[in-house]
Amino acid sequence: MSKKDQTTEIKVRLNVTDFSCRPNEIGRILGLRSSKTWRAGEKIESTIRLHKQNGWRLDSGLTKGSIEQKVKFLISKIQPKLKAFKRLPPHAAIELSCIIYTRSDHRPAISFPREALKTLSEIGASIDIDLYILN
Repeated sequence: MSKKDQTTEIKVRLNVTDFSCRPNEIGRILGLRSSKTWRAGEKIESTIRLHKQNGWRLDSGLTKGSIEQKVKFLISKIQPKLKAFKRLPPHAAIELSCIIYTRSDHRPAISFPREALKTLSEIGASIDIDLYILN
């Protein structure tokens, strides 16, 4: 791994929000253990802001790798549970969240494998990319 690669941190998560049931119910429906859950009104970690809605999160679980590798790994976790996503509350929002922290002299590649896009489409997920340039 080059020195530049060590200056980039990538987080890939699947978030389910906008539901009124208890967050642990989402995990029960999907048959997946969450990485994090929260309730509306709880404090957002490391801020003074409060969550506006209930949430359930599944992290990729990989600490190293490209965004593509992390997306593939996360998709492999949800692929066996595709039918369960149809049983989520009707107004639940599903989002693939990619957070990238990098230095101004490094531009990490951002690409999504076709199979991942197909799976995200099947579950009705949107994609959100947050890019933070650190100096």
